Amino acid sequence: MEQAAKNDELTRWYYLTGGTALSEFYLHHRLSEDIDFFTRSEVYQVK
Repeated sequence: MEQAAKNDELTRWYYLTGGTALSEFYLHHRLSEDIDFFTRSEVYQVK
């Protein structure tokens, strides 16, 4: 999570959502090993 938050390109275009975001930043109720990112733009190339 820290590495993702430090990545300017990632934080510029994508935002964290889902259970991971709730758990990490608000509820602190469970461990989640996946990360769900969403974007408002179309993604043409994924590296």
